[in-house]
Amino acid sequence: MLKIYNAINIHKLHKQILSKIDADLPLFIKKWNDTTKFLSVDTSGSTGNPKTITLSKKAVINSAKATNSFFGLNESNLYLMCLPIKYIAGKMMLIRSIESNAKMCFANSYSNPIKDLDQPIDFCAMTPFQLKNSITSSKEKFKWIKTLIIGGGIIDKKLEKELYTISTNCYQTFGMTETISHIALRKIDSKLSSNQYNCLDHVTINSNEINQLIINSKSLGIKNMISNDIIELIDNKTFKWIGRIDNVINSGGIKHYPELLEKKIEEHLQGTIFFIDKIEHTELGEQIILIIENSKNIKIKTDIFKNFSSYEIPKKIFELDEFIYTNNNKINRPKSRAKAINLNKWYKLDQ
Repeated sequence: MLKIYNAINIHKLHKQILSKIDADLPLFIKKWNDTTKFLSVDTSGSTGNPKTITLSKKAVINSAKATNSFFGLNESNLYLMCLPIKYIAGKMMLIRSIESNAKMCFANSYSNPIKDLDQPIDFCAMTPFQLKNSITSSKEKFKWIKTLIIGGGIIDKKLEKELYTISTNCYQTFGMTETISHIALRKIDSKLSSNQYNCLDHVTINSNEINQLIINSKSLGIKNMISNDIIELIDNKTFKWIGRIDNVINSGGIKHYPELLEKKIEEHLQGTIFFIDKIEHTELGEQIILIIENSKNIKIKTDIFKNFSSYEIPKKIFELDEFIYTNNNKINRPKSRAKAINLNKWYKLDQ
């Protein structure tokens, strides 16, 4: 059974107890309670080099309150804490529970957070990595979880279909460390075919001439923040996510978004970890490639690209025994790509 704490009393726990829960927890509690008005947090490094940024504590509190308000969370609720305190997502779960004066319990394992769960939980946050492990080994435990938010990576179609079969209310989050956790949510429901994100009350959005997301939130201290995300803008509160501008492939003057191409083949590559990227090409400028984590010698067949135009089909398939991952289990695309190109183990599709 997981031990329950009153969030308001978390500050009073001895540092040895806090350290057993999470090694980074005592220092975070100390910094949160000091007289400074700012908090330093680390980015994950999944799309570039990890960096440390400074956030206003007031803005952090406002973000926590916005999420609590959206889900109607208060002192009568119980939170399950299963994200490392080192990263913004874990910090925000703790602050949300403190701000709502709720009760909370800490998972015994970050990799499989609900294996020991035996009581109702009102609110929980997981990464796709944690969710896959939990679905595989402890699917029946989701009956205990009322609401789950999922962030820190892409939810593939297979995993999303699994979520249709559980009673938990599931939401995919959209945000980044710079926006203090999520700013928008997408309800995951078999009755909803839309991949549309809806912004929280304190956020409004726009886009520029190349469809980059522009974020505004007075309560977060954000004014016209231009994101690296490419979106389809619906209105100033609603959008569809297309991909990232730093991943875009310009091949022969045609722009391709790897994330969209990956969605077109993910059902054909279930069980295979992969991503689409690019290499330099003397004539085209950039050429589309597919990189797969292939320890089982899987051979990619041409027919999985039947929904691709001739311009979209990867010209080379690169193989790695294992990708490079960040500390919170996201694929580090730049480093994995560099490793694959340096290894130079590739083949062309059979025509």
